[in-house]
Order: sequence, then structure tokens, then C-alpha cells
Amino acid sequence: MDVSATPLASMNTEQSLPLCVDMDGTLLRSDVLLESAAALVRQKPLRALLMPAWLVHGRANLKHAIAESVDLNVARLPYRIEVLEYLKAERRKGRQIVLVTASTQRFAEQVAEHLGCFD
Repeated sequence: MDVSATPLASMNTEQSLPLCVDMDGTLLRSDVLLESAAALVRQKPLRALLMPAWLVHGRANLKHAIAESVDLNVARLPYRIEVLEYLKAERRKGRQIVLVTASTQRFAEQVAEHLGCFD
């Protein structure tokens, strides 16, 4: 009999694998780029006029320039409560939880620190 095909072996394998959670659209009901761009418009409306010029040099450049220009209140981001509850339950089981994103490292670290459930 193949032991790896049993439900118990499958469950142990699943729990030993890290749970990778995408920030934009999964952990959040929104996208950090949109949230930070909106914050830039509110905080520094004249600087926000530079966004098209930043985008000419690529989406990563736009994200970086916005991140350097704005203070994003990560506590006010639209988190999916059901995802947070699931992550906390998995964490209690001892599972490693990893935040993955194409957002800037600065915002990812702020979100991870704020929530306190990521490795």
C-alpha cells in the first residue's frame, strides 16, 4: 500500500508546507498600488501629478515612487477577515505563513508587522 496516498499522509504534507498568501486581492479586498495612489492624491496632490511620468518607466518604478512619497496607514487597509481568521487558525497549528506580493517591500513589511501572523 502506498502510504503517501492516505489522507493522513496528505494532511501532514499539507501542514508541513508553508502557506503562501498573496497580499493584493487575497489578504486585501483591494490592491496596495490603488490604496497608496489614493493616499498620495490625498496627502500630496501636486506630487500625484507625477504618476504618469513614473509609470512611463514601468509599473515597478511607479510603485516605488509612490511608496517613497506616501505614508500608508496599513491598519486601515481593507483586510479580508475570513482570510485573517484562516491564517490565525493555521498559525495555531504550527504552519509557516508567508506573505507574498508584487507590492513594494516597504508596504509588505508594514502589513506583516501590523498583522503579526507572518513568518
